[in-house]
Amino acid sequence: MNFQRDLPVLVVRYEMLRVEPVKQLARICDFLDEKIAPDRLELAVRQSSVGAMREQEQHEIAAKQSGAFYRPQLETGYEQGFRFVGRLNTNSYATVLTDEERREADRVFGPLLAHVDRLSG
Repeated sequence: MNFQRDLPVLVVRYEMLRVEPVKQLARICDFLDEKIAPDRLELAVRQSSVGAMREQEQHEIAAKQSGAFYRPQLETGYEQGFRFVGRLNTNSYATVLTDEERREADRVFGPLLAHVDRLSG
């Protein structure tokens, strides 16, 4: 499998982003050569928590205010309880996928994930 090598790459593992979000966000900003004050990084992490996003989504829907989550053309779905910020299954690989789906995911994405592991190692 050939991978592009022309562009700089920063590997950000989801697991690490969950464990240390401020530190990982700082890494991303450093990679992008963006200087952001630590207190702003912490605020960004707080405001992008699942709870904060669900609260913002619910506020937009209740106020019928277009924003990050609300779109008037999706009103029927909101009335049926559909939301953008969903259940967020943790460890979906083990808890949601069937054995057959895991085998297929491993076949399709295994080489890429192995490559990413080497980059982040």
